[in-house]
Amino acid sequence: MGLCFEAVWVFYDMKNYVIALLLTVILVLGSLVYKNSQVPVNRFPIPDEVVKEGVEVPFYLFVFFSQRNCRDCMGIIEVLNVLPEYFVVTGLVPERELANEAELRGITGAQFPLLSNKGFKRYFPFLAPTVVGVSPRGDVIITLPGITGKDFNKCSEEFFLSLYNKVYPILLEMTLPKQ
Repeated sequence: MGLCFEAVWVFYDMKNYVIALLLTVILVLGSLVYKNSQVPVNRFPIPDEVVKEGVEVPFYLFVFFSQRNCRDCMGIIEVLNVLPEYFVVTGLVPERELANEAELRGITGAQFPLLSNKGFKRYFPFLAPTVVGVSPRGDVIITLPGITGKDFNKCSEEFFLSLYNKVYPILLEMTLPKQ
């Protein structure tokens, strides 16, 4: 009878160890899944509707913004409206604001195509407005938050033109077919 009681007691102790082991395995697997979902993003999906044919070397600029952003920070939109054609600018805005596109354009002054940011949640920046510069292959080259300041528009336009001139060889290499 004593031996049977000890076997039950050992089984009871072992059950706690098995439960602890299972909980540990679940936590480890859960952390691996979380880590894989938090991998840094360096490939930006370029929607088919913004791909611009006929431009030798396009540089895609995606601007995340909302009509609720501060008015001073929205000065970047004025700059994006007047960039040369090799800058393919697309606005990514909340879907609820896109429902009334005319009002959104009136408030922000955006003259470039607007898309819903719904498919871009993984890429959404911490600050808005933010401009994400993307190569033709989808490589993220630059992320620039909208800032304010004196002569901001003039400096921003010069910055974008200078940036394009510096990354042109890289962009050209990315658009040439592999031989």
